[in-house]
Amino acid sequence: MPVRSVLTPLDVFCTVLLVALLGAVIFLTPVDIPDGFPFRAEAIPTSKLVKAAHPSAATFADRTWESGLMFSHQQGDEHLAGIDESLGSGACAADFNNDGYVDLFLVNGSGQTRYYGKAYWWQQAEGNALFLNEGGRFRNATEESGLVRTIWGMGCLAVDLDNDGNTDLLVTGKDGNLLYRNSGAGRFVDVTADAGFAGDGWATSAAAADFNRDGLLDLYVGQFVDFEKGKKTFEANSQFVGEKKACSTLVCIRRYPTVCI
Repeated sequence: MPVRSVLTPLDVFCTVLLVALLGAVIFLTPVDIPDGFPFRAEAIPTSKLVKAAHPSAATFADRTWESGLMFSHQQGDEHLAGIDESLGSGACAADFNNDGYVDLFLVNGSGQTRYYGKAYWWQQAEGNALFLNEGGRFRNATEESGLVRTIWGMGCLAVDLDNDGNTDLLVTGKDGNLLYRNSGAGRFVDVTADAGFAGDGWATSAAAADFNRDGLLDLYVGQFVDFEKGKKTFEANSQFVGEKKACSTLVCIRRYPTVCI
């Protein structure tokens, strides 16, 4: 026969006493309840969130002179003589000499403040420029780096194309491209011809990716319109060789007598 357990009055008393003691301990234990509990749902404006994440607003100061970044972008006259003078140029930021500081490569345009179709002895053309970062101050290292070739630049791409740990450089331009291999310490070798990458169109932007998954970065170059000075497409009819014409007073805008329509 199964044995049936019977609770004695003493067992009941002890159980009730134990439960009462546990309840008293829980009741008397202090609980840190924040003010306003239970909380009410409220919408927090974005401005408040941004201010909380960024307690102080960022401010900028012009340090161009102190940093040594003296560079003049030259691209035609103050009056546009063609669409080629309406865009450009780019810049690349990378550690070209592997010293831990980010350097700057700045792309120049035509290199002339005025375009006359050919070079004259009195013109002072400026090309692209490489500025090496020496701890917050930049030094123009264009000549010593080997980046001396000049083109009518548009953009640039800084990337390690041969997997040697050095950042190489591609410069796109209106009349072709320049491809430089970084041989180390910020020294570059012009490999445009060897790589077959000169091009003959108006190249603007460029991108690098391993399109065929062979472990080497490939290049994609975007081009702009088919343009040539003197073709009378995408250009004005003045301010370049062979296209200056007399302006009839009958078809000129009276307010601007040098502009023909």
